[in-house]
Amino acid sequence: MRIHKMTDQKLWKEFHHLNSRFFHDKIVLKEIGYLPTKKMPKNANGFYDGHNKWIFLDSRLQDFPVLTCMILIHEMAHAYLDLQDYKGYPADAGHGMMFQAELTRLFKEGAYDGIL
Repeated sequence: MRIHKMTDQKLWKEFHHLNSRFFHDKIVLKEIGYLPTKKMPKNANGFYDGHNKWIFLDSRLQDFPVLTCMILIHEMAHAYLDLQDYKGYPADAGHGMMFQAELTRLFKEGAYDGIL
């Protein structure tokens, strides 16, 4: 099997596809891309910055397009809930019940079809 490297351009394309299909084009970002591992938050493969409207993924993911898409959907769920003023409890990094319900919605609507 040949692995195709995910570039920033491909990441934007995937973001626009997912945003249109599962989030009704409501997520607006200023930046999306990859960062070197040393610039990522500790133990994070991706992160959403609601203040700056950024999503960044660990650059090591570029060789793993399926994993990249899974993490992108996860970060987009954070961005979508941010639009609804959901921050979650700090101790669980915003992964509380509303976040879990959002992931369930995405799963039921087919966001993970073809990648899980």
